[in-house]
Amino acid sequence: MKKMLLAVMVLAVAVFCAMQCSAMYVASFGIERHTHTVQVGETLWGISVGYMDSQDRYNDVRGVMCDIEKANGLTMAGSHHLQPGQKLVIPLYVKKDRPAKN
Repeated sequence: MKKMLLAVMVLAVAVFCAMQCSAMYVASFGIERHTHTVQVGETLWGISVGYMDSQDRYNDVRGVMCDIEKANGLTMAGSHHLQPGQKLVIPLYVKKDRPAKN
């Protein structure tokens, strides 16, 4: 019984610490929202690749793509059917201490 209680307490502390670290990590970012007008032949993957260097959160294009899908209410199936002229919100997580671009 004591071992189980100890295990539950250790797990609770670990979860609490992980949540705090995650909150601090996200708090170090600001969100810039851009608007992108879809051009003929563009894909969500290609658009996401184009914004990779403008953000600091992800090392993989799939993270940027997922954020764009969520911000625009797209589904995986629907994201492949972008229409020319369609406006997309592009949320980019940038470090708050990132030097301004000239």
